[in-house]
Amino acid sequence: MVKIDTVIAVAGWEERFAKGLRLDVASNLPARVFLFSFEEYLNETESGRKEVSKFAEENGARYGEISVRRDPRALWRKIRETFSPSDWSQRSVLVDITTMPREVIWWTFSQLQAANCSVSYIYYRPTGYSSEWLTRDTDQPRLVYQHSGVSTFGKQTCLLLMSGFDTDRAAQLIQFFEPGAVLIGLQTGAQYDNLTKNVEQTKKLLERKPDIKFFDVDAFSPDHGLAAIDGAISAYVGNFNIVAASLGPKPTAVALYFLQRKHTDIALAYAPSRQFNMSYSGGIGEALHGVVRDE
Repeated sequence: MVKIDTVIAVAGWEERFAKGLRLDVASNLPARVFLFSFEEYLNETESGRKEVSKFAEENGARYGEISVRRDPRALWRKIRETFSPSDWSQRSVLVDITTMPREVIWWTFSQLQAANCSVSYIYYRPTGYSSEWLTRDTDQPRLVYQHSGVSTFGKQTCLLLMSGFDTDRAAQLIQFFEPGAVLIGLQTGAQYDNLTKNVEQTKKLLERKPDIKFFDVDAFSPDHGLAAIDGAISAYVGNFNIVAASLGPKPTAVALYFLQRKHTDIALAYAPSRQFNMSYSGGIGEALHGVVRDE
């Protein structure tokens, strides 16, 4: 096992943020704990950041954080500047993606790989989600800098979606991209009322639309559904401009990162929410982990 020298995360307000980082530090004894903190949520994340700072220093880890803004161009530049090869070359890094936005996951992975880091990741599932809304007021979808693929003129778009609890966001992405084909990965299992809140709602909203195909995916499997996703797009690669978005369990963002590394023409898209439930989740459950590498 490679010794982890730095743990990286994004500051969150969920219970599993600080509890997860406590486990990261206790298990790996890194020399450094590094956070990105969004300026828009500094008040909401203050107690968690103080807790992380305290136990990091108690365990001999140097604590640091950088404030960032939700503006995508500024955020992308800040991540590129932060993880420069001159400062991060050859480091062994654990990226805790538990409360990390999907854009930040993709940019962090790619920048650390460009710096020749040894990169692993970990994700802590919650014990439950709020019974009310989780996210709402979705902003305009956008292609992700550095991961926007290669579009071929004259080809139709195939939209690849990993569904989640926010079905309105899926409908908005379909309306925005006006695809000729839509592939929707439905998370398997009954956890977190998935069948009622995700599968049934997604099918009810979208199954009558033309050119939509559903397939099963398991974000909590060892490959986070990558093999199922790759199989689902096999007939579309080369024939469509494929745009992929992760709306479901966070590990599907990891699967899409690996998918785009394999099929570099695929574009990753992101549809950020403008409102978050401050009681988004509760508790901390099973940890999922893996290594970021090109096969």
